[in-house]
Amino acid sequence: MADQRRLALNGFQVEVNPSAFSAYQRDLADPSEVAPARLAAGEAWSLWPAGGVLYGVPRVQGAVVPDGMVESKLAVSENLGLVAYVVNQALPGAVPGYRAFRRRPFQFLGRRREFVAEIMRRLGHAPEVMSGFLIRPRYSLEARVVMPVEEAFIGLFVTLSTRYDITAKLAELAAAGVSLTGLDVVRRAPAPGQRRLVGRIDRLVGGEVVLSESFDQISRISAAEVAVEGSKEAFASCLRQLLGDRYSAFESHRAALDGQLLGGPGVAAMLTDMGRFLGGLPPIALGVDLRGRVREQLTVGNSGTHRSVYRAPGVSYCFDPARTKQNTIAWRGLTTYGPFSRDSFATHSPRIVVVAPHTAQGVTEAFVRALRDGVPSTAYQSGFAATFRLSNPAFTLQKVQISGQPHDAYRRAIETALSGDQQPDAAIVVILDEHADLPAPVNPYLHAKALLLMAGIPSQEMKLSTMRQRPAALAFALQNASVALYAKLNGVPWTVNHHLPIADEIVVGLGIAELVPSRYQDRKRCMGITTVFRGDGNYLLANLSRECTPQEYPLLLRTSVQDVLADIKARNGWRPGDTVRIVCHTSLPMRDHHLDRLIGDCVATVGSEQNVEFAFLTVGDRQPFTMLDPHQPGRNDYRGRIKGALAPERGTIMQISDTQRLLAITGPSLIKLAGAPLPRQLHLRLHRASTFRDLDYLAEQALKFTSLSWRSTMPTSRPVTIHYSELMADLLARLRAVPYWSPALLNTRLRHSRWFL
Repeated sequence: MADQRRLALNGFQVEVNPSAFSAYQRDLADPSEVAPARLAAGEAWSLWPAGGVLYGVPRVQGAVVPDGMVESKLAVSENLGLVAYVVNQALPGAVPGYRAFRRRPFQFLGRRREFVAEIMRRLGHAPEVMSGFLIRPRYSLEARVVMPVEEAFIGLFVTLSTRYDITAKLAELAAAGVSLTGLDVVRRAPAPGQRRLVGRIDRLVGGEVVLSESFDQISRISAAEVAVEGSKEAFASCLRQLLGDRYSAFESHRAALDGQLLGGPGVAAMLTDMGRFLGGLPPIALGVDLRGRVREQLTVGNSGTHRSVYRAPGVSYCFDPARTKQNTIAWRGLTTYGPFSRDSFATHSPRIVVVAPHTAQGVTEAFVRALRDGVPSTAYQSGFAATFRLSNPAFTLQKVQISGQPHDAYRRAIETALSGDQQPDAAIVVILDEHADLPAPVNPYLHAKALLLMAGIPSQEMKLSTMRQRPAALAFALQNASVALYAKLNGVPWTVNHHLPIADEIVVGLGIAELVPSRYQDRKRCMGITTVFRGDGNYLLANLSRECTPQEYPLLLRTSVQDVLADIKARNGWRPGDTVRIVCHTSLPMRDHHLDRLIGDCVATVGSEQNVEFAFLTVGDRQPFTMLDPHQPGRNDYRGRIKGALAPERGTIMQISDTQRLLAITGPSLIKLAGAPLPRQLHLRLHRASTFRDLDYLAEQALKFTSLSWRSTMPTSRPVTIHYSELMADLLARLRAVPYWSPALLNTRLRHSRWFL
């Protein structure tokens, strides 16, 4: 239903004058010409390609006109993309007193706040080297063309985040007791065009850093030239060693400051201050005869003739094919009705092997008993067998005698477990906490996962610390583990209340796994990932391409999609005259000519006898738009503190343009902690080549697909079409480090399994 309230956006309208301006243009035969043309023109011109034409706007009086360009008069309203580009080019020079450390989008650091110093003043007794650790607000300004109502205009959007920097000298860190081995280093003052990231530290020798990995075959570099890369992981590694048992207090203070800065009220206050600051600047010089001025903050609401904001109907979980058994809470529906696929589920008495260290046998047996039978007076009372309507699932323990390398011990134990006459249907692999984060080549869980998958057996990881939780907390871990385990056994825990259309609809997730063991190796190998769902969210299958180069990827992706469509066509028995709708989700936009070929191949595969509708949707959260609901007071957490203030309710949809929507996935009720940052919304963009163009329908479908992850009972932050591809990509990249790994069975015996959950 339409929402009568107005929501705020994190941006401001840009007024551009005059309404027409002088520009230059020439035909653009090859897009590769743009970069050299910009380099030759320098700062005197803003050059922008669109529709086979290269446009140019002079930024200074008397700029030499690039070869082949002809002057013309352009209307601002008809060339908003060009004008937005010119605004972005002008921003770094338009905000006085702030140096850009990135020009597109324009990014600069706040000068009033620095978190580490604030925290250490509270904790006291800071080691001197702590002055070289900095956490500061980072502002990003980007102009975009938007059309939240019926007329398009330019908005200037402000994004707030934090930037971590480590400026301390390497010798000072080492002297303070910090182990530098394995940390990455960056150049303190890179030359123009020089790569900032250098390599990974092996050790310090005198005044030099010996590198274990690097770009450009650099084996050593002067320690004075580099600093530790300011990543969150490096911060945690260094500060744990510097602060010892005070690190947890530091983290608590940091999270509180993060929440104050990045929570709804903090973002709203920032936008008020930023609007006052930007609105007080002189007009921005966009070109010789073109000026821009920042006006009021953007708000979006509905009018009598146009709906720009509405809240989608709530998602309900379904537990039978007729959709008569529904519940708004997944676990409550499971315990009331049982799983969606209980009548067709083939493995009613599954055999599950539990692989665990012999030193954790007692804890493991107690956990397995709780998983199977339930935990009284908790949120997991029924147990695995009763909840999923199974008949006596059999759990057998295979002890791991850890001596020497843990991954070798797990491999020997699994080989023993698989040597019997009957193979298990699934496995639970228990990992000691100190082994869970070992590097991929020696990680015991990855070795166990690889060996089991190559035998066609999906597995579930459990850390010992998770199994040792108090009963009330353990119950929720048991819920998630049981749902994932049932799905890995090819069960369907639930679907959602998506109204099936007249068309036979399938939703395809397109992903890619970059198969590189190190960030210092060129990304030359990848693997295409295709996941396929019915329109109601029922998982059908996954298909993996062979390893390929990035250049080969578009062709292999088309082949992969053709293969799965042929499979679905045969399975569904499409008849002449049937309407078939193919909805594709991807987090990485494809080039137009690659997409055109993909669409053509899909149509050819389905066949000329069917009517084919196609929708290609880019789904992501890396965009500058954020909705705020000024009328949202938030919710009380379990301690009575407010969480989720100004966060739009889950399912809120806002029009950004006729081909773009913002979709709120995490509302106040799903925010776990008071002081958490304002949730980012999903950005949905419909490709212009799509023939099915009901974007509101597609947005609601994407919302429902966030409730279809069988990794846990809670919704995910993105649709499972994307989420499952990301889970597969992460596992495939890590499994590649296991020497004997082969993905061969993933496209055959495990094609319909959710082995990646």
